[in-house]
Amino acid sequence: MNYDDPQLKEYLEHFDQEVLPEMRSSKICFVLLSGHVDAKICLEVGAAVLLGKPMLVATLGGAVVPDNLRRFASEIIELKEGTPGKFSIESQVAMKDALERMMEKGSV
Repeated sequence: MNYDDPQLKEYLEHFDQEVLPEMRSSKICFVLLSGHVDAKICLEVGAAVLLGKPMLVATLGGAVVPDNLRRFASEIIELKEGTPGKFSIESQVAMKDALERMMEKGSV
C-alpha cells in the first residue's frame, strides 16, 4: 500500500473529518457483513472497537461472522432480502428485536 497515494490520503481525511465524528456521536455501530472485506469496513469496525461502541452485526448472503468479531458484537442477526432494495419482514423484525435487547442490556 502506498501511503502517499492521493486517493488514500483523501479517503483517510474524509474518514477522520466526517465518519469518525459521526461514529463518536452515535449510540451504536451497525456492521453489515456481505462476505466482502474492504478498507471501509475495517476502519469502521476498528473505530467502533476503539470507541467502545456497541455493535449490531448483521450478515447478508450467508456471510460468516469471524470469531474475533463475535467477541465484540453486542448482537448478531442474519438478514434476508425481500423485495429489491428492502430486507424481508422477518429481517426487519430481527433488527428491531436486536436493538430492543441492546437497549435492555444497557448497550444503547
